[in-house]
Amino acid sequence: GIRMLNEHHLGIKQNAGISHNSNLFGWLTLGKNFDYTEAWMDRDRNDDKFARGYSWTASANARFNLYGLRNFKNFPINSIRHIITPNIGYSYRPDTRKNSDLYSFGSIGVSNSQEASNLTFNLDNTWQMKYGKKGNETKLNDLLFWRLGTNANLKKKDKPFSNIAHTLYFKPGSFNLGTLSFNEGKYKLSSLKLSYSSQFSASQDPYKIQWDKMNLRNQYFSQGIVLSGSAPYNRYFSAPKNKSFEDFENSDSQKSVLEYMQETAGTNDWSFSISQNIYADKDIFHSATSSLRSSLTCKITQNWRLSYTNYYNLKTNDMLSQTLSFSRDLHCWKMDVNITLRNDYWDYRISLFNTLLPDALRFQTHDSKRY
Repeated sequence: GIRMLNEHHLGIKQNAGISHNSNLFGWLTLGKNFDYTEAWMDRDRNDDKFARGYSWTASANARFNLYGLRNFKNFPINSIRHIITPNIGYSYRPDTRKNSDLYSFGSIGVSNSQEASNLTFNLDNTWQMKYGKKGNETKLNDLLFWRLGTNANLKKKDKPFSNIAHTLYFKPGSFNLGTLSFNEGKYKLSSLKLSYSSQFSASQDPYKIQWDKMNLRNQYFSQGIVLSGSAPYNRYFSAPKNKSFEDFENSDSQKSVLEYMQETAGTNDWSFSISQNIYADKDIFHSATSSLRSSLTCKITQNWRLSYTNYYNLKTNDMLSQTLSFSRDLHCWKMDVNITLRNDYWDYRISLFNTLLPDALRFQTHDSKRY
């Protein structure tokens, strides 16, 4: 015979929430949030008719800024500002294990968990600097940034605090190097810029910190340097701009991304970058992994662009991957050709797309093989 199983569920779910932010005394920022969820079902797992369950969460946070300023006279650095931002938050969720008898299907369902009461704390330190002659000053808003944060499970009696997370950034910005001339000024590399940035992160067990031992674990360090500039190029096949798609310029979401990348690159026609990533469990100077990435991007002409990147393992002295890319501007169209060598495989990808409608008008092909 034929046995048929028929099971259905019927339910309704409601959500309601309220949040409010306010500023007290002109310097203290407060935030409050409350969320409520309720579900009605035709039955529960015990086949009781018309089952109902609910859950809610509440949270609050507060933060403020402390400023310190030091001015200098007759010194290359005009001023240094230190901003300290404490941020403390609290969240609570009641015990909802009574909802374990309720079904959960589709988007219908409510939480089923133990009571939770958590406290979070973050302390941000930002150092800003201003240097240069008056009227031509340079500001570095994020010269140095250090954040440390932790949280505490208030329902846990034994060691309620979690590891302390540290994150540091160093961003001295870019430095103008001027113009480099060759062959008595016939060839020039102008707008030369040198940029550097680095990041370090680690964690600490608050119950193992000692005066003579920081006990930093999971240490990660990365740094990068970029040299960029401009050079004269010839423009070939410079036809007038195709205006057929001007009415659709704001309709594609990826166009803003393309514009952002172009603005970030600025007027620089070439760039060379090197970045290093290091990871260590205990001592960053005795790393477990270390890798190096390098990239060269330049214009062959105003319409052709060449890019080469590689990824090298400094621990094993192995080249992990290499990528060679060509890009051709075709007025309102663009063609990309990418060839990648990775381990024992190589692959290529060719794409042709409209720069104003990259999602809608795109043609591409690709393949990969072992060599």
